[in-house]
Amino acid sequence: MSGASDPKRLLREHVDFVLVNVPPFDAIAGHTPFPDLDLRLAELTACFTMATFDLQLQDLSFADSHDTALARGNKDFCLIQKFGHIFQGSDDVATALLQATDTCAFLMGHIMERGGYYYLHDQCVLVNRRAWERLERPAFGKPADGRKTVAVPRRSTADVHDDYTPLFLDPTGRETEQDAAYGYGWNAISQSLKAGIQVANWADAPRRWKHYCYAYYGDPAEWQRALGDVTQSLHTNDSGLRGIVDFLKQAANEIPNKIVALPGTALPFDIPAIRFNGGLDCLFAPARGFSANLILNAVGIHDAARIVHYDHNEAALTLKRRLIAHWDGEDFTAFAGPEHPIAFHHDLGFESKDSWLRHWQRFKGLCHEFIRLDPLAEPDAMVAAVQTNTAKTVMVAVDDCFDDSSALIRFDWHRRKAAYDSLIGALKANAELYVVVGTPPRRRIRG
Repeated sequence: MSGASDPKRLLREHVDFVLVNVPPFDAIAGHTPFPDLDLRLAELTACFTMATFDLQLQDLSFADSHDTALARGNKDFCLIQKFGHIFQGSDDVATALLQATDTCAFLMGHIMERGGYYYLHDQCVLVNRRAWERLERPAFGKPADGRKTVAVPRRSTADVHDDYTPLFLDPTGRETEQDAAYGYGWNAISQSLKAGIQVANWADAPRRWKHYCYAYYGDPAEWQRALGDVTQSLHTNDSGLRGIVDFLKQAANEIPNKIVALPGTALPFDIPAIRFNGGLDCLFAPARGFSANLILNAVGIHDAARIVHYDHNEAALTLKRRLIAHWDGEDFTAFAGPEHPIAFHHDLGFESKDSWLRHWQRFKGLCHEFIRLDPLAEPDAMVAAVQTNTAKTVMVAVDDCFDDSSALIRFDWHRRKAAYDSLIGALKANAELYVVVGTPPRRRIRG
């Protein structure tokens, strides 16, 4: 499958993506679950998996064990990730995983040798489901202690790192009875070796795109606090936590700023089918696009209306000021640059160019205010802006700022929900009638 022109599509066709929340096998902090931490780890894994491989939420499955994950799907391979495991990067990630499927005879994962029998680290494993079926669907193997009869491997002389991560395990045809500790995948490894099939560690290509939150190897409560708001400065002696927080900050910053949400692209929300008698009094809308124009065209406008343009990106505010001050609405491509060759009035849904121009000239004459803020990261500033712009009828367009990838990477569910609720509370206290349009914060996981 490695020669595919669209590696992401081919992966989706041949690989089931499954998330599991099994207890960590060798975590220092033990196995006591932290539900809020587990939820945070799950949404991070789901967010990055969906973005990296162009998946929809329904393309992800959630299971309570590796055995359930294997039994539930039907595709050629099953990629099983524990909550907190992350694939992130360019299209090369999908290509690397396709190459992994080419060499995964049955099992591929982080092979571990830590004093007991060989096992697969719980963070991530790739299973060739057709090989699993030919082997009569053996149990994956859960952590256990005691005496068991297992296959004896020929261990690679080289390691991925340190001295406990062999590159591969080859079959020898021999078995032994062993009294030891057993981790995840021990039985699948043994059955693979008995069948004469090599067990492979992750190659360098996919490994370079992988990250893992070793939350239960440190202080889970500290991890929960840090991952709840990764924008805050972090002082910790946990190098793993510090590395993950730095990675998440960088990943959030790398998401393109949508300074111009081009017309013709779908808004991340539906405009309600309402009209205000006499027009809307006050509208809050992101400066980065043209949702304000679509909303006002749909719900009505009056000449005393106030438009509050907000954005955390100063470039978006600067562009919106420039548009309102200097653009005549005629040739957006000439004004904004050749990278935007669009028929503006058609793409915004206006009946004709004349109707768009009438709207734009009227829009330019309204009272405009520009505020640099992020409603999610700065909920108090958003509340203050609503209080300052008290009006009878108010609409707030939040687009997807409470629920996009940047939001989910930076803040956990509780903080996203609290910021949204504070906005609703301010509107209730300062407007007779208010409408919020956009996507509210969602948990973004199932199961």
